[in-house]
Amino acid sequence: MKSSTPKKELEGLVCAIVTPFDKRSEQIDKYSLRSLCQFLIKKGIEGLYPCGTNGEFLLLTLQERKLVAEIVMDEVEEQLPIVIHCGATTTKQTIELVAHASHIGASGAGIIVPPFYPLDGRAIEEHFKAIAHSVPDFPLYLYNIPSYSQNDLTPEMARRIFNSQHCFVGIKYSGTRLRRLVQYINIIPEAKVFIGCDGLIFSALELGAAGTVSGTCMCFPELFASLFSSFRQGKLEKAKKIQDQVSRISRPFEALPVISSFKEILRMKGIINYATCRAPLRQPTSEEKDTLGKLIEEANKLCTD
Repeated sequence: MKSSTPKKELEGLVCAIVTPFDKRSEQIDKYSLRSLCQFLIKKGIEGLYPCGTNGEFLLLTLQERKLVAEIVMDEVEEQLPIVIHCGATTTKQTIELVAHASHIGASGAGIIVPPFYPLDGRAIEEHFKAIAHSVPDFPLYLYNIPSYSQNDLTPEMARRIFNSQHCFVGIKYSGTRLRRLVQYINIIPEAKVFIGCDGLIFSALELGAAGTVSGTCMCFPELFASLFSSFRQGKLEKAKKIQDQVSRISRPFEALPVISSFKEILRMKGIINYATCRAPLRQPTSEEKDTLGKLIEEANKLCTD
């Protein structure tokens, strides 16, 4: 299954995709997953990031995670770079998933800082070094989301990890501190740094970030794509205006069950069959679904103005 064709590098507008399930959330909905991939390709998304936070990776078995990765790889083929999130609660599981991502020909693997147990710098660095030693020639991306993992990856730790093995190529930072983003960029100039906060995309690009890894762009890809297009064309005032629109459309998700809301919007648009998530994640209420419907209307209006 692994291709010998050189892989495109990850950059720009990258979508952290959901994992569609059947009506009872017991099985992966393969058809909907393929439909989602094709929808995003047609709408200008520049890379895919399956099996991450939005993909409910902690609620999937290892075999299900491998299945999702294989379906995405098969559907997308060489059209977009695909970096598969392979982070897990144990180093052993992470190594197994990274080996699988490499085997099926992914463009790289994202790896979250291990969640739940408090880890010091030495433990975190040894975790990433062990993974790198297992796949020395496969591109790896550090994924720091401290609000979820409870273990922060400092710029100094990241620098030491990058120095330890040449296969580390990038960092996904899902935080809200621009100073931290700048530190990553300045201390590790060879790293491709991606912002995970929708409200900071324009600022991050101005500071030298390689792009964003966003879940919201899955629902409103045209709006996000126009932000990147305007920025690249040097139309900065227009890009700032679109950033304000992106921030406005993203803000309501802070008060919603995020992943199931993303899925509900995709269901409303006819892209996936069901909005189901696995417990303990819950479905949107009827009132929350009304809010989501209004967001779709607002986004449609913004894209036609």
